[in-house]
Amino acid sequence: MIDYEKDYYLIPKVLYTDPRYIFLSDKARFTYAILCDEQRKAAERGQFDENGDVYIDFSHKDLLRTLQCSKPTFIYYRNALELCGLIECEQRISETRGSLPTRIYIKEI
Repeated sequence: MIDYEKDYYLIPKVLYTDPRYIFLSDKARFTYAILCDEQRKAAERGQFDENGDVYIDFSHKDLLRTLQCSKPTFIYYRNALELCGLIECEQRISETRGSLPTRIYIKEI
C-alpha cells in the first residue's frame, strides 16, 4: 500500500497557481517539497526550538545529493524560496565549534 506522505514528495498546488510564486523554477518547487518532508520528519523527532517551532538542521551536502546540483545552485533555490516567504533561514555560529548547520524554518503558505 502506498503512503503518499512518506513515499512521495508532495508539492503544494498553490506554488503553481498563485502569482506570488510564478517565478519559481520547478527545481525550486521540488526543493520546497523536500524541505517540507524534512520538516515532517523533524517534528516526529521532536526537533523544536525554544519557541516551539519545528526547524530543520539540513546540511547542504545532504540536499545537494538529493537534488543532484551544485552548492551555488542550491543557494539560488534557497534564496528564491526565502525571497517569496516560503522559508526562513537562520545562520548559526558557535563560539567553540564555529559555523553550525543553517537552521531552516518552513513558513505557512
